[in-house]
Amino acid sequence: AYNNPLMYTDPSGEFFFLIPAVAGFLGGGAIATAAAAFIVGGASAVIFNGVANLINGQPFFQGAGSAFLIGGISGVLTFGIGNAAQAGLIGPATQHIAHGVIGGVVSSVEGGDFFSGFAAGLVSHTVAAQTGKLTKHFTRTWRAVTMVASGALSGGISSKLAGGSFMAGLKQGFATSLLNQVAHEVWDACLCGERRSDAAIAEQREAVDRRINELRNAGIGAGVATVAGGPRLWLTYTLYNPETGLTYTGRTSGFGPAYDILRARMLGHPYLFNGYQIVDIDQYAYGSWYSDAYAAIRGREQQMIDFHGGARSDGGTSANLIRGVSRINTNRFWYHNQSNAHFGEIYPFTGFSSPIGRLFP
Repeated sequence: AYNNPLMYTDPSGEFFFLIPAVAGFLGGGAIATAAAAFIVGGASAVIFNGVANLINGQPFFQGAGSAFLIGGISGVLTFGIGNAAQAGLIGPATQHIAHGVIGGVVSSVEGGDFFSGFAAGLVSHTVAAQTGKLTKHFTRTWRAVTMVASGALSGGISSKLAGGSFMAGLKQGFATSLLNQVAHEVWDACLCGERRSDAAIAEQREAVDRRINELRNAGIGAGVATVAGGPRLWLTYTLYNPETGLTYTGRTSGFGPAYDILRARMLGHPYLFNGYQIVDIDQYAYGSWYSDAYAAIRGREQQMIDFHGGARSDGGTSANLIRGVSRINTNRFWYHNQSNAHFGEIYPFTGFSSPIGRLFP
């Protein structure tokens, strides 16, 4: 349920937005986000590898292929850890350790030792996070620069103190701070400009909670529930921003009452940082992963995005930055047709019309 980027507006015109830009170009959901993180992580690894080569009197692009591959995989994992933490799936302690483990594994694969890489990953994440708190009143650009610089430098120093290479730690610290703290700051900034105060966010969360209780009391979605071991409950929802008039469409799933599943999805939802507070349950269906019910919800999410103006990556005007279903997703016809069968068509098919077949049976 991570079609989380909302809309791209950058009033100050001064923020680094490479990851959402690449994801928007690729056009769809988690796969596009992972691809963007892979490209950014791989490219930064190639640059650091090249600089180290020049220092050692070697050709700049020597070993660039392996550097890009390792850096790309590390980038995806690093960004994924941040996503998991933002969604409330892991706690702060687990997040710190996970970044350390990634650093250790990368160091080991590159011929270094695990401990120095672990130190670089853990320390750089901690320092970059604290720098972000200390610089919250800076402009976005300078806040990003200070977080990356402090993360990279602390990674290099901690790696050296742990008996490893300063350059290797510098690279790991750069990647950790860029693809964790800064990348997720970018996602939030792409939502609706400036992040609101903690007090304002708390008020918005209370408003969302009240809204979910209103839905329950009004009987909307009454009886919609499932239990662990039974069929999974899939649902689409909308979030509305009364200040901008924009609507975001998302999807989520789980076991239990629909209200509880929706409430859990709202915890840490990036829209709450930017004024989206009127939540509604749209449609729901029961089934396993890659069942017709799952397909129907995937298709419904994309039709709702199109209905509300289309994804920004398509040149649309909805609050969704990227599509729910990529134009070239091999299941795109199945998703759309199942949505039509379950809920009725609310918007015509907008994927590529080339007849690529369904990926799953």
